[in-house]
Amino acid sequence: MKQPEKNAETSDLLPSKSEIKREAHKLQELGKNIFALSNKQRAQLPLTAELVNAFEEAKRISSKEALRRHFQYIGKLIRNTDIAALENALGKLGAAPKDKSRKILTLETLAQKLIEEDINLSEVFIEQHPGTDRKKLRQLIRNAKKQAKPDEKTNLKAHAAHKLFEYLKQQGL
Repeated sequence: MKQPEKNAETSDLLPSKSEIKREAHKLQELGKNIFALSNKQRAQLPLTAELVNAFEEAKRISSKEALRRHFQYIGKLIRNTDIAALENALGKLGAAPKDKSRKILTLETLAQKLIEEDINLSEVFIEQHPGTDRKKLRQLIRNAKKQAKPDEKTNLKAHAAHKLFEYLKQQGL
């Protein structure tokens, strides 16, 4: 079967299918980076009302596949905003994509230290982060200590330890 000849003028004007997909993936990643921010940081960004609603909806989604599709939708919404202004505001907040993995590693380390250490470290943490619910933090630490086996204290896969990690993440650290 003979391929139709491409017109040089139209191929220069239209992006390729691969370029369109790369751009869509880039916008989805931008949406994930914005979603990873705390509510205070997200409020500082120039987001449309639709995007704010989409991020609120993403918090309620628990299915991994549904969340993947939802971030495709968020990428579509971001396409209709001023992307340069959004990226500029993200840069001012210091929320680069590489910071996310470093932040998670720091939170995991902090959660491990809170589980392994005595109450002094939690007191220091509460002093540094005054919005933290002291009672809830202590309860999460106590539950994680109970669930962790003596030889596996650093395993954050335990349910209680994961709850502690999620609470620290919600605090916007």
